[in-house]
Amino acid sequence: MKPDILVEQHNKELEELYKKAEKDISDKVAEYNKSQQDKFYCATCPLFLKSHEGYENAEIKIMFFGQETNGWGDYEHGKTIEEIINSYEEFFISGYCYEHYRSPFWNGIKQIIKSLQERNANKKIGHLWNNIVKMGYNGKNFPHKFYDDIVKPHLNKIIVEEIKILKPDYIVFLTGPDYCQIINDVFGTPERKPVEGFKTNELCEVVISNEKMPSVKKSFSIYHPGYLQWKGKDVRENYFNKIIEEITQDIKN
Repeated sequence: MKPDILVEQHNKELEELYKKAEKDISDKVAEYNKSQQDKFYCATCPLFLKSHEGYENAEIKIMFFGQETNGWGDYEHGKTIEEIINSYEEFFISGYCYEHYRSPFWNGIKQIIKSLQERNANKKIGHLWNNIVKMGYNGKNFPHKFYDDIVKPHLNKIIVEEIKILKPDYIVFLTGPDYCQIINDVFGTPERKPVEGFKTNELCEVVISNEKMPSVKKSFSIYHPGYLQWKGKDVRENYFNKIIEEITQDIKN
């Protein structure tokens, strides 16, 4: 199927998925936000993805997971799904995140993709960004009660559906060990296999059932790039190079 047809089909499937999810959370989030005296603690919009031709046309597809989205636009009762999805397009697909956000997270993804493409020049590599916590709030990190009451029961399940729709070949969780429990919540406590030279909590292969992710060949979990930058350039390069090496080796097998 042509990439443009796949883009249209997959985005339609994603939109239907998000409509159902939004129906579940709309009143609950509005009630939660109303109870917050400080806007700092109000929920932001959920992270709803959108595919594009660069991804659908790629021979190797990678989905990167961050932690949660803070400051992703206020979640207003009645805000349309299209408006929320368009935020993803304007921020990520347009390349705005790479041009205007010099953060360790975006620099890390950019570096990994660039190196993978250089090492696999005969394969076109495409990628998407996702978050393991689909809805954050305006402050730093997310309130656990909000996660337990709204995100976990209503939004975690759509991640598996997103993966089934978008069919990435590889997944990289740039989330660090503090988010292991969230990955467990979403994927049913997957096995974690150590990668040579690293402890399991530092860098590991996350073995998730084919039933949940039929397209995915391998998944890896690694420290958040912000932490790696704090540890120093040599440490960061060591981690990134290992991820690149593991994926490249699998591509060539």
